[in-house]
Amino acid sequence: MATNRTSARAKGNFWPDSDTYARLVDIVTQLTSIAVALGTGVLAWTRNAGNTILAVSTDLVGIGVVVPLSKLDVGGPIATAHALKTGANEAFTAGDSWIEHDCGANAICGLPQAATCPGRELTYSKVDAGAGTGTLTPFAGDTIEGGGAVVLTTQWDHITIRSDGGTNWKQLACNIGGGPV
Repeated sequence: MATNRTSARAKGNFWPDSDTYARLVDIVTQLTSIAVALGTGVLAWTRNAGNTILAVSTDLVGIGVVVPLSKLDVGGPIATAHALKTGANEAFTAGDSWIEHDCGANAICGLPQAATCPGRELTYSKVDAGAGTGTLTPFAGDTIEGGGAVVLTTQWDHITIRSDGGTNWKQLACNIGGGPV
């Protein structure tokens, strides 16, 4: 069934032909920002150095939900970056959320500076069954729960922490040696 473009336009819709659509896609891919008024709020999209930033002026953003009830309301599972590291000296990078460390003999994994990533959650796990340890080390001047490094000694030991945005990583969950730290 053919689309009646005249009646579609009259209802406030626009159905572009394939040439117009291709030109629109080309224009959108070259844009660096778009702002759209949405009732009392404004939806703004910006492409910056390969990153896409979405801001909603009502301070609530929803993904997969019609009416967000929190700053970020996600109506589905969230996937985070996971990495298996095998070196003796490793570090969390900007792209890591969860590191599984095959520690070998003894290994160290460094944390980023807490102040550079406020609210960020990280999980560190020792996955090998060897006698070596995995040591999670805070950035110079930072702490983990007010203390220093955390040592994982047993396979499947893990700790999840969150940056307070200052100089401390707060423990959210852990299993070290079969129990909490």
